[in-house]
Amino acid sequence: MALELIGGSILSTLVEVLVDRLASREVLGCFKSHELDDGLLEKLNETLNTVNGLLDDAEEKQITKRAVKNWLNDVKHAVYEAEDILDEINYEYLRSKDIDAPRPDSNWVRNLVPFLNPANRRMKEMEAELQKILEKLERLLEHKGDLRHIECTGGWRPLSEKTTPLVNEPDVYGRDSDKEAIMESLLTQHKTDGSNLVVVPIVGMGGIGKTTLAQLIYNDERVKQCFELKAWIWASQQFDVTRIIKDILDKINASTCRTKEPDESLMEAVKGKKLLLVLDDAWNIEYNEWDKLLLPLRYVELGSKVVVTTRDEDVAKVTQTVIPSHRLNVISDEDCWKLFARDAFSGVNSGAVSHLEAFGREIVRKCKGLPLAAKTLGGLLHSVGDFKQWEKISNSRMWGSSNENIPPALTLSYYYLPSHLKRCFAYCAIFPKGYLFVKDGLITSWMAHGFLVQPRGVEEMEDIGEKYFDDLVSRSLFQQSRASSHFSMHDIISDLAEYVSGEFCFKLGINESRSRLEGEHSCSLPERARYLSITSAAAYGEGLRIFRSIHGFQHWRTLFPLYISREVDIETLNEILPNLKRLRMLSICHPKDTSSQLLNSIGNLKHLRHLDLSCTAIERLPKSVCTLYYLQSLLLKECRHLMELPSNLSNLVDLQHLDIEGTNLKEMPPKMGKLTKLRILESYIVGKDSGSSMKELGKLSHIRKKLSIRNLRDVANAQDALDANLKGKKKIEELGLRWDGSTDDTPHERDVLEKLEPYEDVKELAIIGYGGTTFPGWVGNSSFSNMVALLLYGCKNCILLPPLGQLPSLEELHIEGFDDVVAVSSEFYGSDPLIVKPFKSLKILEFAGMKKWQEWKTDVDGAFPHLEKLLIAGCPELANALPTHLPCLWSLYIQECPQLVVSIPEAPMLDVINVSEGDESRISGASDLSCLHFRRDPQLKGMEQMSHLDPSSFTEIKIEECSSFKCCRLDLLPQVSTLTIERCPNLESLCIGERSLPALSRLTISHCPSLVSFPKGGLAAQDLTSLVLEGCLYLKSLPENMRSLLPSLQNLQLISLPQVDSFPEGGLPSKLNTFWIVDCIKLKVCGLQALPSLSYFMFSGNDVESFDEETFPSTLTTLKIYCLENLKSIDYKELHHLTTLQGLCIAGCPKLESISELALPSSLKYLYLRNLESLNYKGLHHLTSLDTLKIKSCLKVEFISEQVLPSCLEYHGLHHLTSLTNLSIKSYPKLESISERALPSSLEYLHLCKLESLDYIGLQHLTSLHTLKIGNCPKLESLQRLPSSLEFLQLWDQQDRDYKELRHLTSLRKMKIRRSLKLESFQEGTLPSSLEDLEIWDLEDLEYKGFRHLTSLRKLHICSSPKLESVPGEKLPSSLVSLQISALINLKSVMGLQHLTSLRKLIISDCPQLESVPREWLTVFRYGDIRRCPLLRMWLPFT
Repeated sequence: MALELIGGSILSTLVEVLVDRLASREVLGCFKSHELDDGLLEKLNETLNTVNGLLDDAEEKQITKRAVKNWLNDVKHAVYEAEDILDEINYEYLRSKDIDAPRPDSNWVRNLVPFLNPANRRMKEMEAELQKILEKLERLLEHKGDLRHIECTGGWRPLSEKTTPLVNEPDVYGRDSDKEAIMESLLTQHKTDGSNLVVVPIVGMGGIGKTTLAQLIYNDERVKQCFELKAWIWASQQFDVTRIIKDILDKINASTCRTKEPDESLMEAVKGKKLLLVLDDAWNIEYNEWDKLLLPLRYVELGSKVVVTTRDEDVAKVTQTVIPSHRLNVISDEDCWKLFARDAFSGVNSGAVSHLEAFGREIVRKCKGLPLAAKTLGGLLHSVGDFKQWEKISNSRMWGSSNENIPPALTLSYYYLPSHLKRCFAYCAIFPKGYLFVKDGLITSWMAHGFLVQPRGVEEMEDIGEKYFDDLVSRSLFQQSRASSHFSMHDIISDLAEYVSGEFCFKLGINESRSRLEGEHSCSLPERARYLSITSAAAYGEGLRIFRSIHGFQHWRTLFPLYISREVDIETLNEILPNLKRLRMLSICHPKDTSSQLLNSIGNLKHLRHLDLSCTAIERLPKSVCTLYYLQSLLLKECRHLMELPSNLSNLVDLQHLDIEGTNLKEMPPKMGKLTKLRILESYIVGKDSGSSMKELGKLSHIRKKLSIRNLRDVANAQDALDANLKGKKKIEELGLRWDGSTDDTPHERDVLEKLEPYEDVKELAIIGYGGTTFPGWVGNSSFSNMVALLLYGCKNCILLPPLGQLPSLEELHIEGFDDVVAVSSEFYGSDPLIVKPFKSLKILEFAGMKKWQEWKTDVDGAFPHLEKLLIAGCPELANALPTHLPCLWSLYIQECPQLVVSIPEAPMLDVINVSEGDESRISGASDLSCLHFRRDPQLKGMEQMSHLDPSSFTEIKIEECSSFKCCRLDLLPQVSTLTIERCPNLESLCIGERSLPALSRLTISHCPSLVSFPKGGLAAQDLTSLVLEGCLYLKSLPENMRSLLPSLQNLQLISLPQVDSFPEGGLPSKLNTFWIVDCIKLKVCGLQALPSLSYFMFSGNDVESFDEETFPSTLTTLKIYCLENLKSIDYKELHHLTTLQGLCIAGCPKLESISELALPSSLKYLYLRNLESLNYKGLHHLTSLDTLKIKSCLKVEFISEQVLPSCLEYHGLHHLTSLTNLSIKSYPKLESISERALPSSLEYLHLCKLESLDYIGLQHLTSLHTLKIGNCPKLESLQRLPSSLEFLQLWDQQDRDYKELRHLTSLRKMKIRRSLKLESFQEGTLPSSLEDLEIWDLEDLEYKGFRHLTSLRKLHICSSPKLESVPGEKLPSSLVSLQISALINLKSVMGLQHLTSLRKLIISDCPQLESVPREWLTVFRYGDIRRCPLLRMWLPFT
């Protein structure tokens, strides 16, 4: 690194560029053609050179002299003004060269008289403005030694950066003693004043390593062993107790109960458990807020600890208990040296280290033991071998400077950055703390603002930007986040960026309480600000206030991100945008309607370099956009209504990035080949017009990274494909080739593909819809040594697969829709003699939709040595076996391959097996194959076929619908604990050999009609606890000697055994506690009194007419009586002795007319009466212990209307059942109203369904009611009298009611809505802002304001809404943790989720039209969470 690149003013590079532009052909030509004073240019040139000579000295002096800093700001403002004017002059030059550009005025008189021509007038005005700038610079030079001291006001300070428990530091120095001291405090039992919780505060200045120390402690193995629960919480400047409690619940994986407040849920989750809680980066905590947090934690186990890291000793005092604060001091110079040297000398040869060490040690000494400063300066000097540069930094006067929040060492790390890096770094002040930015996006911003200096045009801008970015990363100014594609800045580094950018960068947003605009100064916005970021207006729909606050400012160069959510926002933006004529970056994302006025205004922004209209509803771009000659990036992603681009788009000769992914363009505009600077063009759509042909694509020689070519069927001549010159485009990493429609000309298709051979460095390739019968030789050639992913899809005419086994780096291979492939033979593996192991790097292999595929040659030595996942789906003719040796395979999926003989391969790492037909599994296993599931396997005849498996690898077997399975020899697999055999029609016998079954604990045999009897002598299974026999129509008897051979049996279920007529001799096992007799019409119920442990009995499907006193044992706690068609009555004597009975269900007894008034035991807590059409019963009054009552389709039962007790005391309904908490009433057409006194105040849960006459409910007095479900009550038009305690409300099929009164339910946490609210009339506030969980059906769009104010919403499920075509994430609250989207049959896009920073769970299912998912999601969310979306191709973004 050269000496002149260390240090230098932030303005130096810009001034040098301006000097060059003043002498450029374009500027001189304009001055000459408009007869302006070119002497002005010379004077300005000289003055700028003079100023530039002072900048480096001023750069250092400004640290200690405020007047110099003000002087520099004045210079910067003047230079920016000059840059803007020169841009406009250059624009006029470009416009004059564009023959298609609209002229300012075509009137011949105005053209004849120059001073009447608007263009000439504007040039005169710009000349005058340059003169003023010259005069300003000259005055600044005159006063360079005599500057006034002017105080300034501070700006807005946003939240600190969010932290995680992951340790980012590869090595930590000097903290061993601190760590052990904290560890001793954590692991020691302290004497307290009765509290089980002890707080350990860690206090220290910013950058001293508090978070790093806490991370080390949190991940220590001793901590893991000592504490049952751990939670790492980022406290932040805003100590929000509610948020922190919810975060703790999430971190300890505790579910929240909708009937309780979050603090109650937390109290129950941690009760009696030892907890370690880390509250990192606490800025301010009030005593009352701290007490609120401690309240639910008071019942933790003794020894629980809370670690609090803070910069403020006062915060530590608030939290402190018996342990004093641990003050974190600076580290020693030696430890600081190790940290510094780790980064500084990593790229320096060993001989130079001793030469530089003296200066390095002096630099470290001046870091004064601050780890972040040493790390940053080490990054600054990384790979710098020139001792003069080290000496310069060591002796800098900046070591004596001070700033309230920024250590001098960090200030110095900035001021010794090269000039070009200073501009790039200072620009990042527009990011709020904690903001995650993407590398490519930030480089694009730098490029738009001219921060990237291109030396003599040799190096491409993107490569220069990458070097700048990587340099800032290596200097520790940027740090990589957990998501590898995102970066952030440490909070102190953000402070530094904000400090050095001064008033030229500004952040603006709505504060959390929405009470004011954050970032506003007392004297309004800084007049000189150039770069504006709007940080949080979108979430609150506050665009109007934001726009009004910036109205009148004309210097803005950046305005983003700009999310427009309301029509009034669009109107206001229409007003201010024409004034922002110097904008270089503009992002307008996701508005419902983008007006033509707004688009025309954009067309007049001459300076614009970056325009993002992604996800807007635009249908066409105005022609004026084609006169934005500086435009470098035009982003139109997901503009689904956009059908065509302007025909003059080729005039944008500076365009480098064009994103049209997700649009409905039919072809490219003409003359695309003129856009020779294009680097990023993710989609190219071939058209029949010559202007959008492959030849035009061939002229775009700088395309890089990703390219998808569509409509290849329109390539008329194969030579055109060669002219595209894909082989010459060496920087393409991801290539998609897509044919649309069908073809009969297969040779032509092959010729086209042959000539589309890419450069051999391509990493990912997709070939979709190709119509040839074979592939050209380049597909699968081993020369493509960098290819890691390949998709071949919909190549229906192909009869052979290419030799893909030769690709040495291929890791993912997806082959789908090859209708004519019959065999996958040796050609698939390739014949390259240098490839010893075919597919040697392959990890994922998927075959799908291959209708005629019959044979797969799998006996190839060494193939697939690293295969981890194998999926074969929709191959109905495939018959032969799978590969036999897959040493790394951990998941195997076979779906809809009925002929395939599935033999489990030798795969010691196999963890998941799933073999299924449709939605049903044939063989499946999971969790180290503890469960093995066979379904519809025609080859399985007996247990002998499993004997080759490692017996220790599984303990559960399920055999289902295997028609050849005849004999089950249980003794062959003695380790099996659970065996299930279902629907095996030819199963004839179970054999156990001569030994017992030591491990078998659960046995289920279901619907096996050929099974007639069990082995003679019975089943010897001492540990069998559960036996289920169902649907064995010809089974005549139960196993013999059950009482002696099955002593551990607790659960016995006998279902649909029509031939069984008695229990075995000796009776049933004495430990039996659960017994089902269902549809066993011959079986006589007797002897239950001999079962002392029986507590649960279900009896169904018998011809019994009544019971006697001996039928049911007194030990019963649950009795269920179902479908006894001849049962007529239940008398007092039959049930009164069941004094411990708590649950009773009686259902489906159509002749049951009466139950004696006091027959039901008073001990009952649960009563369910269903489908008892003849029952006339009024005897609920004595059930004072009843907790749950469910009644359905019992038309004669009276329980709500006024009744008379035997004592003649009048009562209303169920009001006397004071223990009742759960009530469900369904299908009761007579019920018209529920009065205020009809229900007991103890009620907590109420479900009303199919009550056709119900028109009134009075529930306001039910102060304990937390759950209410209402469905199919068509006359119920008002919910006025709902109690304020309600937490969960379900409205099902309530015919689009308004129900505006819902907004007053401030305790409501969860709602489910289906066809019950008029969604089109939703207004902000219709739903209460307290909602945390919302499930909503039949949603038409997300444009209404019903979601935005739901700032507490954490879970959202959008389901079965056929009119919904898109889910724009910016319409959703940023608080979401879980988002589920299902059964949206017309959903095409889901986008804009990047602002949902708390989102941890995303599930998308049954969306048949959904075509794409942003690739970055795949690094965050699991593949399995996106299901049954057949058009979705997630693994390659260009598919």
